[in-house]
Amino acid sequence: MSNNTISISLKFCILTFLGCFYFYPKSHAQYYNNNRYAATKEIKLYCIKYNQSLQKANELVKRPQFKLLKQNTNLFEASYELELPISQLLSIDTLFNPLGVLSYSNVESQNLELEIEKVNRIIDLKKKELFKAQTQINDERIAFDLTRLDSSMNVQIQSETLKTIQRDINRLQDNISTFENYIDEQTALLNSLKKGENTAKLSITLYDEITMPDGRRQKISWVNMPGVSYSYLAVENPKYGTSHCAYAGMNLKYMFTRGKSYVELGVLKPLNPYSSNEISQDPRLASVKNEFFNVQFGQDFYTKHFGRGRRKSLNLYSGYTVGLSIPNQYNDAKLKSLPISSLSIGVELFKSKHVLLDTRAAYYLPLSVENRNTRGILYNTSLNFVF
Repeated sequence: MSNNTISISLKFCILTFLGCFYFYPKSHAQYYNNNRYAATKEIKLYCIKYNQSLQKANELVKRPQFKLLKQNTNLFEASYELELPISQLLSIDTLFNPLGVLSYSNVESQNLELEIEKVNRIIDLKKKELFKAQTQINDERIAFDLTRLDSSMNVQIQSETLKTIQRDINRLQDNISTFENYIDEQTALLNSLKKGENTAKLSITLYDEITMPDGRRQKISWVNMPGVSYSYLAVENPKYGTSHCAYAGMNLKYMFTRGKSYVELGVLKPLNPYSSNEISQDPRLASVKNEFFNVQFGQDFYTKHFGRGRRKSLNLYSGYTVGLSIPNQYNDAKLKSLPISSLSIGVELFKSKHVLLDTRAAYYLPLSVENRNTRGILYNTSLNFVF
């Protein structure tokens, strides 16, 4: 075998080896990202009756035409990934829409025929290159045998030539193995694409309707629930000339998260106010607090051991409020506003998707020098509704 032939063979092996490194990563990536479908569809539904919808969804996904790939379910959300024949994709909305209110529906399709043609061309090309490599290695093996049997060749030259040919044979064997693996991967990809031509992937997510205040979620869920409340304050240590025994009043209560967070504005007025004649007869009564205008922020928390707020009635909760109170006296003397706070425990008397009626008892504490004569037990009943 001439030195020129050996040089050409060596160049061919090097180019073939480099070519395998160029094509192999692309093949490898395609094979492990071969989850191809002719169409993908995503549906999102908000369910007014979440538990009933969840039960129906679990029954639907078990139908023979569906292949369930993935399912995640919790107290407020459920998601499914399904595989189904492409011919049934158009009827999916009709099948799942009764479960709730459709908020999102999207379909994406792709032409897998072009991808199939491309993979077929690659397989054909690699088969030709594999055939060339197999032919080349046969020639090299023949050259190795002829060189080994050539008694007229110098022993040293013969030895070097045999080593060179053997290196070429080893490289060609590696290349052939790489080509074969590449063709196997591309064939697997081709089979996946052919299957995907008639298959669609469906993603469905069911959400619990978020208009009802509920303690099931750990993340913040915003709601819009205005309402009214009635408060009754029984002063613990009323003092003559400072405070009345009891106050009561109406409030505006705006609830803005599930769980619950709210803002409350209202006024507390004495149940038995003094008349002008009583004040004129005893000037000390003019300095008695005759109203408290309160602005408060509050949060309530459901107990972990009594239903977590999921029942329609008798849901136990505890909470707190912080805010400011602007007091007023009968003589209308200018007074400073003062911070207030309270800790409470309450019960939701009735709760539906659109209405919440609850009552609570709290310890009302103005943070001022007169707090001993203005603090006490505060009873509150509120009604909130979805707006």
